[in-house]
Amino acid sequence: MTIIQKNDVFEYEKRTYRILSVEPDSIVWFELEQSRAWPTVIKRSNLVELVMAGEAHRVDDSFVAPIILEPSDKHLARRDNAYETIKDIVEHPFFYDTQVRIELSNDAKSIHGTTDKVINKRLKRYWTFGQSKNALYPKYAESGAAGKPRTFTNKRSGRPRKNCTGSTAISTEDVRRLYRRAIEAQYFKSKTTFSFAYRQFKLLYMSLHRNSLESEIPTEAQMRHFYKTQYQSIDKAINRVSPIEYRKDVRALVGTATAQAHGPGARYEVDATTADVYLVSDDDPNRVIGRPTLYILIDVFSRMVAGFYIGFEAPSYQTVLNALVSAAMPKDDSLKEVGETNTELWPVSGLPEVLLADKGSEFFGKQSNNLLDTFTIHVENAPAYRGDAKGIVERFFGTWQNGFKNVVDGVVTPSRLKKAGERDYRLDANVPISEFRRLMIAGILSHNHTIIQSYNHTSISRSYDRDKDIPDTLPMTPIDLWNWGTQNRSGALKSIDKIQLIAGLLPKSKATTSALGLCLFGVYYEIKSLQNEGAFLRQNFSELAKDYVVAYDPLCLNTIYVFVNGQSKVVQATIHKRSRQFIDMRVEEVKERQKIQKGIKAAVEQDSDTALARIEENKILLATQLQKSQSNAPKITGSSKISAISDSKKQAQKDEHLRKYGTLIFDDDKSNVGIENDEFEQDFHNPTVSSLIKKQSKDA
Repeated sequence: MTIIQKNDVFEYEKRTYRILSVEPDSIVWFELEQSRAWPTVIKRSNLVELVMAGEAHRVDDSFVAPIILEPSDKHLARRDNAYETIKDIVEHPFFYDTQVRIELSNDAKSIHGTTDKVINKRLKRYWTFGQSKNALYPKYAESGAAGKPRTFTNKRSGRPRKNCTGSTAISTEDVRRLYRRAIEAQYFKSKTTFSFAYRQFKLLYMSLHRNSLESEIPTEAQMRHFYKTQYQSIDKAINRVSPIEYRKDVRALVGTATAQAHGPGARYEVDATTADVYLVSDDDPNRVIGRPTLYILIDVFSRMVAGFYIGFEAPSYQTVLNALVSAAMPKDDSLKEVGETNTELWPVSGLPEVLLADKGSEFFGKQSNNLLDTFTIHVENAPAYRGDAKGIVERFFGTWQNGFKNVVDGVVTPSRLKKAGERDYRLDANVPISEFRRLMIAGILSHNHTIIQSYNHTSISRSYDRDKDIPDTLPMTPIDLWNWGTQNRSGALKSIDKIQLIAGLLPKSKATTSALGLCLFGVYYEIKSLQNEGAFLRQNFSELAKDYVVAYDPLCLNTIYVFVNGQSKVVQATIHKRSRQFIDMRVEEVKERQKIQKGIKAAVEQDSDTALARIEENKILLATQLQKSQSNAPKITGSSKISAISDSKKQAQKDEHLRKYGTLIFDDDKSNVGIENDEFEQDFHNPTVSSLIKKQSKDA
């Protein structure tokens, strides 16, 4: 059954009606938005039939009486007086009867001294706005046509001029068009000052009105009045700042990062920055090595720092990998660096469900796909130049760096002109990289155990926005939120083996087998497990795979990770001694060194080929000459040549000794054998050499 109530609004035949009175058999309604309408009576059953047939239906009420927040006594009195003039009419049970209404209206005129026009206007307003007394409240706020432009033909708007001559400048429609052109072209598009935009308007005005006097030109105040009345705040904000700055610093805040994280590990934010301090080498305190790169992974739900990286590599996929590994592994080693053994001080280990990163090169392409496919980590990229999209990690960078700037030297000062005689802050650097790492860990521990502070940004106070089920007694520290979340929220963290994680995230390639081990990019590696299985045997005795898929770190090729047994197992391979020249080198450095060596080899081979060609030419010439001299020698039999070899060898030995020493030691006279032996004993004290020469002398 259709329920019809007083003040309901129905639409019938594209007209809207308000129900003024509901009787058991009849209904009184009043047509809205019709100046000549009066209340009429219809049967209740007829309206029900129209509703059931779909010809009439209930609609939203667009005429609602105003709610007076700060009523004025004077205005309340005017409202009550207006209601008194129609009170007897609207409260009469037959107010809809025309004759009754006329009689009551005449009585009201005589009592209150008003007119039919005023009474009828008040009645219709009362019925239109839901039969509420507030419908008769004075509408002074709507008077004056606020926001609507005025048209002046013979006088100017606003107050008269006091400090300058003339008073005849009029803001006509043509002048308004010039206002708009100057404001949008200069003040909005070119981001100039308003005074500059006004001067451009002035040039436009004078170019169109060449003979106009200075007093006839509209003033800057007139143009400002036009700007304030014709442009809304949103127009000013969008046009006066860049789209990026508007979305980052100006637009309304319609969400919160914490609402997107249902528990620890649900969402991590990762970002990199360059520390505002110059460091020195651990080995040489006088060697300044520059500003380090910092990577931080922070849990959105608890604000716990999950992982970090400190180094001197530029932000890239390979460097952020170190931060991911740090987040996935227990923090025992990091705590030992600062002398702590209680692992409960930093109980974070595991991979998140979602990783929010910059729109940089770290997680574009196959790298982000690998994270999703292998470890089910969804990577989200924030828009470019939108640091506010990762406000939690950005805020940590600012807070942490402000904490150490007052206790170390070599801190970067703001960009400014250097004063005469001022010392360069880089010369004061004295913090080694190892000490800076310990300083970083100490700062992280302090952050994890400190109440999450509220802070003001662009006049907006921000603090941790807790969910409804978080106890009021729970301290708002990252460590307490983390521990509470791991116990009371669904687990989102994923544990994984360190080697599996590194091998899964690093880029892949194929390494071939040889007798020296695995070869990748011309660098050889040894791996005991494959060597024991006979993977590197020579002469084709090996029956294992000829190549393996390996994961490698482009920043250092000392270790690679080999996928064996159908890529289900990962083992480490270390660099071979044969390739020790490539220790601690990047892929680019290895390839560059190999390129240089190949170039030198090619140049040497080119020169040696020329020398070898000349040697071969001389050999051919010598062989030709020998053949000619042999043909001119006397002919003897082959047996004679063979039988004379022994005597010819002895004669050659005598000739050789005569050329070297001028005397013969291999004489047939046996009387000097002892002397010769003594001489050999004196000249050669090495028994081995001496015995060899004695044997030769005996044979001779």
